[in-house]
Amino acid sequence: KAMKFTKNKIQNLNQVLEELGGPEAMMADPAIFERFMAQMNAMSGNPAAVQQLAATIVKPYWWQYALTIRHSMMLSGIGTHATNTLDSVGMIAREFEEKLVASLATPVRAGLRAAGVKAEEGVSFAESAAHFYGILRAVANIKDIAGDAANAFKAGHGNREISSKVEMADARVPVLSKVGDALHAADTFFRAFHGSANLYSLGVREAQKDGFKGLEAFQEGSSRALTPTKTMLDEAQRLADVALLVDTPSALAAKLETTKSVRPGMTGGEQTAAFAANMMLPFFRVSDRLIFQQLRRTPFSFLDRVTRDDFRSGGSRRDIAIARTALGTGLVMYYWQEAGEDKVQGLERDYDKQRAYEAGGFMPNSVVGEDQYTDASRLNISLNPLSLQNSIATNVASIRKAYESGENVEGTANRLAALTRQVLSIIA
Repeated sequence: KAMKFTKNKIQNLNQVLEELGGPEAMMADPAIFERFMAQMNAMSGNPAAVQQLAATIVKPYWWQYALTIRHSMMLSGIGTHATNTLDSVGMIAREFEEKLVASLATPVRAGLRAAGVKAEEGVSFAESAAHFYGILRAVANIKDIAGDAANAFKAGHGNREISSKVEMADARVPVLSKVGDALHAADTFFRAFHGSANLYSLGVREAQKDGFKGLEAFQEGSSRALTPTKTMLDEAQRLADVALLVDTPSALAAKLETTKSVRPGMTGGEQTAAFAANMMLPFFRVSDRLIFQQLRRTPFSFLDRVTRDDFRSGGSRRDIAIARTALGTGLVMYYWQEAGEDKVQGLERDYDKQRAYEAGGFMPNSVVGEDQYTDASRLNISLNPLSLQNSIATNVASIRKAYESGENVEGTANRLAALTRQVLSIIA
């Protein structure tokens, strides 16, 4: 019996390796390596042993300790952790708002079906209610969720565990690594909120496919959320990854992450390239995800892979993508109007001119109220959509300034490059 059990384990392990592209792909791509270790963790039931295996496979080079010191210093400010917390709370609120807007299409779909037009089910009011109920359930279980976050902080962030906010090249260093562990714990905390909200809404979505309507769909969906299917769990995780900025990065960022990754037996040239990439472009993955998180809430959302995938999926996912784009576009128009009334300020492309303005009391990327400037560049998305305290508003203000000053295409491109640099510096 023991031999049969061991044989099955080895067969499962070989299947996992084959699905991921083999050992070569696993060691070349840090994301694939992490998926392999996650599968190992699920199969073994012994997280400590799996983590030890990861540390053995990827023993840190000496220069990784220097990277850890640099990255920990960059993330050690209280403002970084406060911003991360506020951004996470803001995203929970924004996703509920977008789902609520998406549910407004329910009467339209019902009217089309009544007219004999085939229209698949979208986001219902019951699904939006279930999403909010899932958030409330997480609040009710906040003691347990906080305990899980505390355990995540205590156990520490794995040396090679994927997170957009902690570099995978970092080695474990006593005390210093706790800076990254704090971000890991925060993600663990907020992932529980996203997971609860998504499972309850997905439960209702599945119940509606089986013919349940209204309150009955809500009740059936709530039951299914407590015993979710693998499909529901996978979709809930995907949605949480997108919200927490740990979903699959763009092709450019993925290529850079491969260059930054650490593998056993690296040559001197490969180590030099990895060290230089990690030193010069730290946290590029989170910057990449932040840019696209903003982009999918603008008229240019079609440039975002997540939005395109949602459109292709149809149904509720398409409704949410449309609502996200529509709400975001409406807010961009609102920010544009407020920028025209000088209620929000962006960047000045001319550095010398901006320094001169600052000498007179001007603050770039700020909200203006009663001749007082308030920094508005730290938050990616506001908890209150009509608030100007977010980087989307300041980016719109910068673009409006470039537009009204009559800058040519090259000048506007330079302005957009400056905005990109601003986004890249959000967590620095």
